[in-house]
Amino acid sequence: MPTVATMNQPYNLPPEQLFECFERFLPAERDPQSCWIWRGANTGNGCGWLYIDGRRVRAQRFSYEIEHNIKLSPDVRVLPCVESRLCVNPAHATQLGERGRGHWSTLTINDVREIRRLASTGARRMDIARRFGLSRSAVGNIVNRRGNWGRVE
Repeated sequence: MPTVATMNQPYNLPPEQLFECFERFLPAERDPQSCWIWRGANTGNGCGWLYIDGRRVRAQRFSYEIEHNIKLSPDVRVLPCVESRLCVNPAHATQLGERGRGHWSTLTINDVREIRRLASTGARRMDIARRFGLSRSAVGNIVNRRGNWGRVE
C-alpha cells in the first residue's frame, strides 16, 4: 500500500485518519498473495463496508482506491475477489468499466457464448469465473439463462 504521505485526498479526512479507519479492520499479517479478510461490518450480500467521513464506502473499493492512489468515479465498479467477497486485498480486486443501460457492462455477447460453451464442455464454474472476472453465481446465471442472460442466444 502507498505511504500515508503519498495518498491522494479523495475524502475530506487527513490521510492518517483514512488509513487508521481502514487498517483497524484488516488482519495483522497481510501476505500480498493471500486474501485479506475484512473484519468489520458487511452488507447482506457479504461485501465489507465502513464509514469514511460520514459516508458508507465498500471496503474493497476503498482498498483499491488507496492502493492505486485514485478516487474512482461512481460509475466505475470494483469487483471483489472471486474466492471471498470479504477479501479486501487490492491485488485480488478487478476494476470494471462504466455502467451501460442500467447494467454493469462487462461482457460482450461473444463472452457470454464462450462461457456457455466452456460450461457445456465440463469446465468448472469457478475456473470460468476467474477467467472472466465474475462470481460463480454470475456464471451460473449466464449458463442457466437467468435474468437478462436469457436474451443472449
